[in-house]
Amino acid sequence: RPNPEGSAGCCSRAFIHWMWPMLKVGRRRKLEESDMYPLMEGEKAEHIAAKFEREWAATAGAKGAPWRRMLRTLWAMEGPAFVGMFMQKLAGDSLRFCTPLALEQVIGWLMDENAPAPWWSSFLPPAYRGLYYVFIMTAATVLQCFCYSLSNLGANRVGTHVRTTITVGVYKKSLTQALCARGETTTGKVVNLIASDATRLMWSIPWLHYLPTGLFQLVVSIAFLWSLLGPSVLMGIGATCVTVPLMAWVVRKNNEYNRKVLMRRDTRVSRVNELITAIKLVKSNAWEPGFTKRVTDSRREELQALFMYYLYMLMSGVLWEGGVPLAAACTFITYAWLGNTVTPTIAFTAMSLFDVMVEPAQDMAWILSQFIVALTSFNRKHPPLTLRLSARCDKCSHTNMGCAHRGWGFPRVA
Repeated sequence: RPNPEGSAGCCSRAFIHWMWPMLKVGRRRKLEESDMYPLMEGEKAEHIAAKFEREWAATAGAKGAPWRRMLRTLWAMEGPAFVGMFMQKLAGDSLRFCTPLALEQVIGWLMDENAPAPWWSSFLPPAYRGLYYVFIMTAATVLQCFCYSLSNLGANRVGTHVRTTITVGVYKKSLTQALCARGETTTGKVVNLIASDATRLMWSIPWLHYLPTGLFQLVVSIAFLWSLLGPSVLMGIGATCVTVPLMAWVVRKNNEYNRKVLMRRDTRVSRVNELITAIKLVKSNAWEPGFTKRVTDSRREELQALFMYYLYMLMSGVLWEGGVPLAAACTFITYAWLGNTVTPTIAFTAMSLFDVMVEPAQDMAWILSQFIVALTSFNRKHPPLTLRLSARCDKCSHTNMGCAHRGWGFPRVA
């Protein structure tokens, strides 16, 4: 049976209505593997790998670092989907500002029903404006969730394509390696490239559109707060800027320990694979304590680096999430110190705008940390998709298949 998504219309795709038959089956009984829809042709690994090989070959003459070539290739593959995700996320972020504006009018309407109304509600009688504001808040929230759901669905799909591309590419390259490259590339490195690095790239590259949209939310929020609180907002911005150098130091330490985690993980996986491969020899010579100590020591070193990595990641999250409440407190204190009165309209509207700033700050902190981790995966000694091919290696006679002197890549094998 074909996948219904392939023949679904625009509305069915937008509301994911093509999943309804499977949902009805799941309501009656537990879903089984035979109930799953088959993958569409464009979602199969062989189709994605073939598309990647075409785009990778098209960028053969590209200049710059190898990871730049990889990003150009991924953009050629998933660029339209990435733009679609960006537009959906931008529409949802724009709708977020409808709630603070409508909330300000609701509070003003409750305090004085005959107060002047903005242009977008002045056509209604004063008695019905409250319901109109509530309707706008509700509709904006529903449309916002709708846009975010479509954007997240597209991001997960692009991430799956990226992971499939890297996994298939690394696996094909591991099967076509030259003998001199196999001596320097252990099984642990190959496993980490497929299991760890591919997953890191899956969770970083598709979510890069959160950076410009998050910056858009921050700028628009500051503009609305300036119109509401005036120059007092500068104190909150200054309090946020104070944490920037500390945040830069934490991110740098986080990147450093992430590199240590990857290197020590390679060592640990290699030692475990060595033990399993030679288990008969180890048992026959009673070498278990020595090999167990080697594996335990490597695991202990990996856990130490992993503990420091998550500690600095926690510090990074605290700095980003705590910066917004600190900015709000400094802004209100300065606003009151200048002799202004904090009315309910100003207080609730400002807190709603500060709440809009929380999510992009959290997203940007997570995306930046994930992007730094992805760059670490790109810049490893044997990165998954960096290749410099030549007609013949300078140090050995291998051609076309690549070797340890030329790095990792995915040349086609005749």
